[in-house]
Amino acid sequence: MFVDEVKAEEKRPGGSCAVTLLFESIDEDARDEIEAVFTDPVWDSSAITRALNKRGHGINADSIRRHRRRVDGTGCQCPS
Repeated sequence: MFVDEVKAEEKRPGGSCAVTLLFESIDEDARDEIEAVFTDPVWDSSAITRALNKRGHGINADSIRRHRRRVDGTGCQCPS
């Protein structure tokens, strides 16, 4: 049934948010550089998104915003 397919897609298991998948797909130096920008609130999520997309990473601003909010408990549930 379609509803079962939607339920299966509704919530990814912990640790597989778009940002975590991005970090897993790049080398450690690039990850450290990008993560430093992610953790600095001075940088706008939309600007980060545009820069990442120019580098060929398909990620959207909502994923970045949600990941950045994980520290206050209102964002994604990933461990990173």
